[in-house]
Amino acid sequence: MSVKFWLQFQTRSRVRTSLLVLSEIIKGCTLAPKRLSIFCHQSHSQNRALARKIIRKWKRDECFNGQATYVDCVRIIRSLSRQKLPHVAQELLLEMKSDGLLPSNSTLSALMLFHANNGLFPQAEAVWNEMLYISFVPSIQVVSQLFDVYGNAGCFEKVNEILGQMRARYLSLFSEVYSLAISCFGKGGQLELMEGALKEMISIGFPVDSATGNAFIRYYSIFGSLTEMETAYGRLKKV
Repeated sequence: MSVKFWLQFQTRSRVRTSLLVLSEIIKGCTLAPKRLSIFCHQSHSQNRALARKIIRKWKRDECFNGQATYVDCVRIIRSLSRQKLPHVAQELLLEMKSDGLLPSNSTLSALMLFHANNGLFPQAEAVWNEMLYISFVPSIQVVSQLFDVYGNAGCFEKVNEILGQMRARYLSLFSEVYSLAISCFGKGGQLELMEGALKEMISIGFPVDSATGNAFIRYYSIFGSLTEMETAYGRLKKV
């Protein structure tokens, strides 16, 4: 067995063990009869205690020496997501910061989507704003998932708000983000918002690709009248 293979094997084994222990810690805190009613009410003290246990275990398993600038805890966030523990995840973030640990871009992205998928939109927005403040660049996949969650919840004003924030900061992602917003508005039957996003995209100088153009016409055909669809098609041909 080569040294490289042995190191990879040890790393994977350590990660699997860490996640198994994390699962046992969570079960121990959630299934004890005397604690069950407290947990169901999302006891702040219990959530914080569980977060501390998780952080201590993570530090031991990762042999953390305190020198990393940003730390990646995506695996832990995903484990908490499977256990349906969004409030523990929030306490985990606070506990990390109190220990001087800075969550990475991927960690904050995972936490934000975790909150959003559980309907905790104020918490998701707080994490998003933190990412913008420290100049983390969200991946287009993260933006797409966030738009889907907000769109399914009917929070189209939040999609519009994010669109404006992205426009002011991340020009390199702008064309893709506009296409995502147009599809999000269209799927929700928000033709006026969809039209506005397309016009803004064109006014800035971005080309309308075939996928975006086809989606634009398709959603007009679904949610608009025949006349509105034909008019939209005519406008699109002039672009």
